[in-house]
Amino acid sequence: MRTVQIELIQAIAEAFPPRSVPCPMTLLQGDEEDTYYEIKALNDVAPLDWQSVTDEQLETLQWGMGYLDPDSWLFYLPAFMRYAISYPARNSLVIDRFFDTLIPRDWKPDQFKQLTDKQRAMIVAALEFMIYDEESQESEEANAVYYDHWGGKAASEQV
Repeated sequence: MRTVQIELIQAIAEAFPPRSVPCPMTLLQGDEEDTYYEIKALNDVAPLDWQSVTDEQLETLQWGMGYLDPDSWLFYLPAFMRYAISYPARNSLVIDRFFDTLIPRDWKPDQFKQLTDKQRAMIVAALEFMIYDEESQESEEANAVYYDHWGGKAASEQV
């Protein structure tokens, strides 16, 4: 991993510190909701630290990210950011889901309200990395999300 990636992931870790309580939903629960089957993972316990979420979990359960409540989305967001920054050369559904969840949705009006300015800055930095990194396979999609929903807007103007 290159120095720029390591430094960006460290900055994300500072902006998204570990929680004192688990988030209400896990990626597995969100993924089960995506399948429209009965949610069987009600007893699935979320980790307290997003850094313990593995790449394999993200790759297997990425569809669950779109079904999480705002608190759980905020918990898993830095794990998705870490993945995107770690693997810019991959054309990955995990990276696609990261971008997709950064687009404001009418059915999730509160999703972005709990972000701090520092967290918003890290989202912008991750998008900029994906746009300008020479290895990025997702620069066009990152560019669209950045300019349509995050670029050039003050934090208070974002949904």
